[in-house]
Amino acid sequence: AATTAASSATPEPSGSCANTSAEQAVNENIDKVGPAFPKGNVPDAEWVAIDTETYDPCADLSWVTLTIRGGTASSPSQQMLFHDGEYLGTTTQEGIAFSPATVRLSNSAIQVTYRWAKEGESNAGASGRAVSTYTWNPNTESVDHAGEWPPGIG
Repeated sequence: AATTAASSATPEPSGSCANTSAEQAVNENIDKVGPAFPKGNVPDAEWVAIDTETYDPCADLSWVTLTIRGGTASSPSQQMLFHDGEYLGTTTQEGIAFSPATVRLSNSAIQVTYRWAKEGESNAGASGRAVSTYTWNPNTESVDHAGEWPPGIG
């Protein structure tokens, strides 16, 4: 079963809030997320939100974690990013196996810990870790990435 992303305290409002619920924000933008399996080997895989509590229409940066319907712990996951409720894109160009653990660092920054199975490991024993930080940059009006990527990503 997929694990849900961890969240922390609700951020202070940035002063500009959207009037959309998390479900509405996801439903209006989920078709913009690339396919779960870009090589087309599972063409009918459908993204679904596994935790919408992390969406905040007043935060400089918030997120919603997606996985595929009927997936397992190692199924692709993706994270939709939002600024004041407006969809920005995803944390990575392609989905990544295993749901990442994500925590809020501030109103404008989140930390994502990606996990993967190293060579010879089972999915249950996956010990690979990479930590990335995503920060809303008001000067460029975009998200800055810092940190590590899992192998083959980035």
